[in-house]
Amino acid sequence: MGKALSEAKETTTMASAAAATDRSGDDRRAPGVVTFGQPLVDLSMRVTGETLRALGITREQEGGCIGIAPDAMAQLKRDLLAASGGVLPDDEGGFAMCAGGSAANVAKALALLGTRAAFYGQLGRDEEGAYFAAALRKKGVRVLAPERASDLPTGNCLCLVSSSASEEEEAGGGRTERTMRTCHGASADISSKDWNPRTLDNGGAGRYTHMHAEGYLVAANPELFAQLLETARSDTSPATTTSMDLASFDLVRAKRDTFKKALVSGGVSVLFCNEEEAKAFAEEEAEEAEISAQEGDAYANVGPQVSHCLRVLRRYAETVVVSLGPQGCVALSREGREVNLVARAAAPKIPVLDTTGAGDFFTAGFLHARLSGRTLQESCADACIAGAAACLQVGTDINSETLHAFIQQTRSM
Repeated sequence: MGKALSEAKETTTMASAAAATDRSGDDRRAPGVVTFGQPLVDLSMRVTGETLRALGITREQEGGCIGIAPDAMAQLKRDLLAASGGVLPDDEGGFAMCAGGSAANVAKALALLGTRAAFYGQLGRDEEGAYFAAALRKKGVRVLAPERASDLPTGNCLCLVSSSASEEEEAGGGRTERTMRTCHGASADISSKDWNPRTLDNGGAGRYTHMHAEGYLVAANPELFAQLLETARSDTSPATTTSMDLASFDLVRAKRDTFKKALVSGGVSVLFCNEEEAKAFAEEEAEEAEISAQEGDAYANVGPQVSHCLRVLRRYAETVVVSLGPQGCVALSREGREVNLVARAAAPKIPVLDTTGAGDFFTAGFLHARLSGRTLQESCADACIAGAAACLQVGTDINSETLHAFIQQTRSM
């Protein structure tokens, strides 16, 4: 199903806008992206199922993301130390530390891929906030923040990486689960009043023409997201496009109405989600009743559940991209109510060490390709490659040489 439903030339807003800027030959006019989200210092650690049980996390609870208070985060770290016999394996107190949060990961990946990228979010005035800003700048990401400072500590996310693979899955490259506990701190101390549309002008150093918002921010602050969409509607020279993701399946279940209200207002160019998030979003909604025979044939190739999700999601954004884990991804793009393009791409077969950030790198791979004028099919393929690259190490701090070597090697296969 890699071919478009229609062989006509692609005319989506993102592709045409990107082509116009690419022809300029002026780096200041090349596509640039600002990502919006909740900045977190990620603390990642590999653990066993036994350790998770000792922390009170059942097998059914593995893989979720839950917000906790600062005192609960401190207690969890102490419990983790006790569950590990008082000895943690790594230099940094047992944790691999990096600047994270979904939108920050997307910005880092975009910069590594070669897209001008900036991150917008609220940091605390503490050592971890300084660490976060320095880490992003080191990756080539400009760090933007509200003029109003926060007195809260910089947010943390504890990511416990465990194996839940069967012998068959291990032979095929393995599978891991990420159980996350998040303390948002200063990252949640932001409002729509903090946003200044002139931020996109970048001080005359090259305007940012695409805004990407993580689902965590959309769910926590729909008013700010509405302001971003309004900014995009007001910008016509050059046009500003937008995207968002659905964050996590448990957040979708808890905030489904918030997400739908944000999306139904219109203005979202690209909607990203994985299969579980898509199912959580679409499970209680009727699908689009009237579709073309060609579109129906395309949906049949992804199974009834994903097909239902696509037929629901298609009404909420111009382009919908659903990642399917080891099975790659599927995407559709429409003009008005008519879907004119459907693409499917396979995922590279790799030994998986950690899936933390894989979805964010997937998003960055797609945006980098699409904003550079590549087709929907090519963008899906690049998204799968970038997402796989993020699984090659613990945490999200892959270096540029490793990333580009993997991309080149995978494309040549």
